[in-house]
Amino acid sequence: MKYYVYNLINMDKCFSKFAIGSICIIATILMSIITNSLDISNAHAQTNENNLGTKRTIHRTISRGENVTDVGNEQITSSRSIDNIGGMAIDKFNNIYLANSSNHTIQKFDSAGKFITKWGSTGSGDAQFNGTLDIATDVFSDVYVADSGNNRIQKFDSAGKFITKWGSTGSGDAQFNGTLDIATDPTSNVYIFDGHSKSIQKFDSAGKFLGRFRFQ
Repeated sequence: MKYYVYNLINMDKCFSKFAIGSICIIATILMSIITNSLDISNAHAQTNENNLGTKRTIHRTISRGENVTDVGNEQITSSRSIDNIGGMAIDKFNNIYLANSSNHTIQKFDSAGKFITKWGSTGSGDAQFNGTLDIATDVFSDVYVADSGNNRIQKFDSAGKFITKWGSTGSGDAQFNGTLDIATDPTSNVYIFDGHSKSIQKFDSAGKFLGRFRFQ
């Protein structure tokens, strides 16, 4: 009987040690999960802060007209003036296009910032621009320029060769009057926001009018 009771006591001690050990292991695992989660959250927050910082750097550098523009982890460096950028676009090959509203040119760089080509001048002819510019590219890397001063859209290939144009001054379909913003969708439709008429006009890639969305 004494031996039996002794064994029960030892079993109880063993069970208690096992229980305490199990609790310690579980607690350690939970702490590890919480710590890792915090590390991931901090890393995610840091990444977002870095991304926001990059975007701020892009706009700040462009607005000052400096010759070095920070884009992500790369730098665009050019002896050609980068001043008063109206818009920036990137094609499917990661080439970068800058619409310069001051000297009315489009400048093209590769993804490492190496200057490739430029085109444009001041005027109202083909491949000429006037006023504030905006720019967009489509899935074929064709380039669309919103030429606000001439109230029109001009389309070029990726080398700057003129393809077509559309638009005139007014408030009707395919007419513009004011500063224009431009964007494209995955099927190469083109959207133009006209601040004066408070509307968005939609065109196909050849400039055919498809519709209009008005705002109050």
